Amino acid sequence: MALDWSALKPVEEKEERDAAAGEAEWDDIAAQESAGDVGAFLDSSLDGADSSQPRFLGKRWREITDPVEKREAWGWLREWVDWFVLDYNLSTALVPPCWFKHRELVAELWAAANAEYKVWEEGAASVMPLTSWHNYLPGVYERLKNSSAQRCVSAKKHNPPPEYGTSREPGALQVDEALWADHLVEVIDMEDELEAGQWRMVIADEQGNVTSSEPVTVGAGAEPSPMFVRQPYLAFDGEGQPRATAAAVGENLTRSWWEYREHETDEWVLRMSSMRDISQTETEE
Repeated sequence: MALDWSALKPVEEKEERDAAAGEAEWDDIAAQESAGDVGAFLDSSLDGADSSQPRFLGKRWREITDPVEKREAWGWLREWVDWFVLDYNLSTALVPPCWFKHRELVAELWAAANAEYKVWEEGAASVMPLTSWHNYLPGVYERLKNSSAQRCVSAKKHNPPPEYGTSREPGALQVDEALWADHLVEVIDMEDELEAGQWRMVIADEQGNVTSSEPVTVGAGAEPSPMFVRQPYLAFDGEGQPRATAAAVGENLTRSWWEYREHETDEWVLRMSSMRDISQTETEE
């Protein structure tokens, strides 16, 4: 009996409709995510959150690499710094005219600008402007004051930061690459309970090469001093009664007691109640 293929047509149409609906759903989700990226820096749950914020806010300065976006960010930061200096009455000792030529100043001001924007633009009445903006300004001022731009403040003109190495970008650290390579493969080992004598560490690699460190000498443990008693000292209890305290030093001490005499010419007399066992080793039962 021949199959009626027309009976399958509605099923195919339903699958096509489901597929089309699925694609449309994914398109909607993608559109929502794309729109959400614009205001991701702000808390979207707050009524005052502005989804039209500049696209570069909330990014690390070094991550703004697109030339057009970088130029926009520079313009925005310049406007913010001008406002910051004016409203907070900052001197050129903190923000010199060449601030944009000093990386640490740019990083500091960029972080401050992001913080100030975020605490106000979210539009929620809170203590955030005070605790997350004004509370941190003294630290911002201190870092600005100690930046490399102080050379420019003294000279009253821009002085590029000194180079660490020849033909290198100012401020770029010239790492000892050989030392760094050794550091990456360094292994730390430790050995304890060392007897008196000389010790060294030995290593081997997969090829069977063996090498060792220079030896280190471990001396015998220090011998205890001959037994002696430190000078007693007096203290008084709450009722004004004197109390004598003394410390004894020695190896294998067993007993201590106190003796008394009224005058220097008298014989010492043992106070029986002061006899104490001060053994430092456990006795066998």
